Amino acid sequence: MKKALVGLVAIAALVGTPALAADLPLKAPSTPAPAYNWTGFYIGANAGWGWDETDFNYSVTAATPATASSGGLPAPLPFSFTPAGPVAGGTIGYNWQFSPSWAFGLEADWDWTNIWGATACPVTTYSCQSKLSDLGSGRARFGYVWNEFFIYATGGAAWGNVTNQTVLATTAGTSSTRVGYMAGAGIEAPVFQTLTMKVEWLYYDLGTASYVVDNPTTQSVSAREWGSTVRAGFNWRFNWGGPARY
Repeated sequence: MKKALVGLVAIAALVGTPALAADLPLKAPSTPAPAYNWTGFYIGANAGWGWDETDFNYSVTAATPATASSGGLPAPLPFSFTPAGPVAGGTIGYNWQFSPSWAFGLEADWDWTNIWGATACPVTTYSCQSKLSDLGSGRARFGYVWNEFFIYATGGAAWGNVTNQTVLATTAGTSSTRVGYMAGAGIEAPVFQTLTMKVEWLYYDLGTASYVVDNPTTQSVSAREWGSTVRAGFNWRFNWGGPARY
């Protein structure tokens, strides 16, 4: 009798085990976090520091040959110095992330700058001065998406208001908006779902302008303006061009 009761209990336990297991909740398989999608419009702000290189080249005209002893400059006489100063401005752009690992974008920006400097020219009675008042660009960005980081190279057109002048008893110089090119690299990452932070280095070349100094001798001067900036900034993304995440 006892053996029969033990057998019945064992059979009941075996029959009930699958039913009990069926009633237990199933653990959902873990899924990786969705990847960040860079597609969409954005606007932003940035600030940083710029280092400018101004390459002067003085040439005395053939009609008025001069020597250093008479206050003139030998021809030609190259001379460079490096103004520096802050930059700050705004950005607008659009990105297309066309695969999990690659993205392309177009970006335009404009920065107020106060990159300026003055130093004695090779003839020390002259003061050579240079100032970059603003700097803008229209560029393409292309890069690799690694985890949630966008690592990119960038390049395109650049423009800026440049003043180069030589000061003695009177001031001679040129001030104009010059057009050139810009190239660089950067890295950007999300802070929140629609807010990203970037750090970038940009090189620019705004070309050469010329003017004439006529004190005490007539000299033609060419001045080339180029340099680089390091900037940090934030971009606010809109989801008009696609979802914030895949």
